[in-house]
Amino acid sequence: LDFPPYIGKEVDMTEEKWYDASSFSVNDGGVPYSTSARPVSGPEWIERATMEDDFFFCEVMNGNRCLASLILNTFFPFPVSDVRSVVTQSTHGWKDKKGVRYDCLVRDGEGNIYDIEMQGRSEPYLNERMWYYISRMAGSIVKKGDVYSKLRGRKVESLFLLERDVFKRGEAVYTYSVRDDDTHTPLGAGGLYVYVNLGYRGDDRKGRVIHDIRCSDYREAYNIEFRESLYEAKNDEGGLRMCETLEMFKRYGFEEGRTEANVQAISNLLKNRRLTPSEIAADFNIPLSEVLEIEKSLK
Repeated sequence: LDFPPYIGKEVDMTEEKWYDASSFSVNDGGVPYSTSARPVSGPEWIERATMEDDFFFCEVMNGNRCLASLILNTFFPFPVSDVRSVVTQSTHGWKDKKGVRYDCLVRDGEGNIYDIEMQGRSEPYLNERMWYYISRMAGSIVKKGDVYSKLRGRKVESLFLLERDVFKRGEAVYTYSVRDDDTHTPLGAGGLYVYVNLGYRGDDRKGRVIHDIRCSDYREAYNIEFRESLYEAKNDEGGLRMCETLEMFKRYGFEEGRTEANVQAISNLLKNRRLTPSEIAADFNIPLSEVLEIEKSLK
């Protein structure tokens, strides 16, 4: 893979970035995350929040198949249909290996897996991180005893939403894949590496979706998927729920605070029968017995 070098220096925060970036910490999955700089409650935080905020992004995207489908179909060079599940902040660990926490893990009806990451600031080794994420997603498909043909025809792709144009060519999207050096023919394996420049301001489909990602007022969003999602997140009920979730994260820690949200998301997937209990267990990286226990409680 021949990537342009990624500049790993800190980005100056604009007024839109109303939290202090110096308070960010890096968790085991390599994702910048902090709750200490964000207000726990109050209308101002909800009013000013955009999808560029990692916490807000994950809360809005969780279970949001319509919005995930819009983002994937806008920035990937092929159609993505039949989105079955959207799980945010899914943590996957392996013995003696570095764990991964995916911002937004999407699975479609053909068994393809897509990762959407909100990257709010510069980070060194971003290319290497994307490579590692894709390899881990592929590893989740092939189990012990399986043959590699199980990967044939499967898409395992990663999309990073970047705050600025790190490649400095003025494009909305930069796409990389494993290709033959002479003929530039795609190998057909290895996944796509897609970088989205959130600094792009073109008046086209990509530019309008990027505008909506950076938009704080649902009434100013171009796409109905964003208008509805932002309204639901920012109305009285949605805003209160989000503040309560953030309060749980601060009080009990990230993993414990996420548990209640995961139970609700798993319950919805079971009710709608979009995935089997085994697939749900794999996406949430929890024992199958826990999913079956939740399924039992719904009867």
